[in-house]
Amino acid sequence: MGGAGGMMAGGMGGKGGRGGKGGSGGQMNCDDLAQQYADALAAARACNAKSDKEQCTELASSSLTCGCDVPVNPENTEAVAELQRLRKAGAGCSMVCPAIACLPPEGAECAPDDTSPGLCRSVGAILQ
Repeated sequence: MGGAGGMMAGGMGGKGGRGGKGGSGGQMNCDDLAQQYADALAAARACNAKSDKEQCTELASSSLTCGCDVPVNPENTEAVAELQRLRKAGAGCSMVCPAIACLPPEGAECAPDDTSPGLCRSVGAILQ
């Protein structure tokens, strides 16, 4: 007894998909830029709390379009450069900023952090 031939009928083709959203002409939207800025700021604020070396010696805005200055570690050169690039790229972004007065920090320190070896923090300022 021989088995049936090894041929099967072909299946039906699938339904075509929808077209995607139009591009933004190479420009990122402001929400994406703000998130990238927040990520770069976290990297720029990283430091080593066990080091005796002064690390948190420069300032950067705490957000893309507004915010108080927070200390950053200039040794994180790529992250600090990325902050500057993103600020320029986000110059046309308008976001609602809180009406707060920012006092310049009296100083900065590298403090231990739960998720990293250290984080640059303001000393004597209202906002961290």
